[in-house]
Amino acid sequence: MTLPIANLGTLRDNLSDLTKGFVGRWTIYETGTQNEICYFDSFEKFAFLQKNGIVQYPIEQGSFATYNKLNNPANIGVVLTKSGFSINQALDGLGAFSKEKFIDDLSVYTNGTTKVDIVTPSKTFLGYSIESMTYTNSVDEGADILLVTLEIKEIRELIATLDTIALAPKNANSYDTVDGGLRIPTESKLPGIL
Repeated sequence: MTLPIANLGTLRDNLSDLTKGFVGRWTIYETGTQNEICYFDSFEKFAFLQKNGIVQYPIEQGSFATYNKLNNPANIGVVLTKSGFSINQALDGLGAFSKEKFIDDLSVYTNGTTKVDIVTPSKTFLGYSIESMTYTNSVDEGADILLVTLEIKEIRELIATLDTIALAPKNANSYDTVDGGLRIPTESKLPGIL
């Protein structure tokens, strides 16, 4: 069945509604929730950097191993935009969609320890923390548009497991007491050692 050209826009809109939250979703959630950390107009830019360290000294041929490489936490750069006015702001008397609230919401995550998850169509990045935030207004971008750049770093957490190791008791007679209870080893049966 061939669809008329006039219906393609409607079909695209309907498919977009069906896939919202999966394909094409760009947002930042508080880790472990579906709560977006702020209301923004556009997810303008996304950059992922995984940079690892490698030893700087020569190694023997064929001996390159995992201890010769340092896996550093990943870094993500995000640029969000927020305009001075949105229809949502007009409908919301509390100003939940204002630029001031937008900056305040991001400041909470920048200054705090709450982790975030970055959702993109390609991959969801779990357990990150916003390391820094800068924002600018520019005539080139539109004087009422706020550009916010976030530097976000991966947080790697390990679960510590402790095992109990039973130690064999030492033989109390293996040392002689001297001067107030200090023990010194007895003479060795091996020549040249004590």
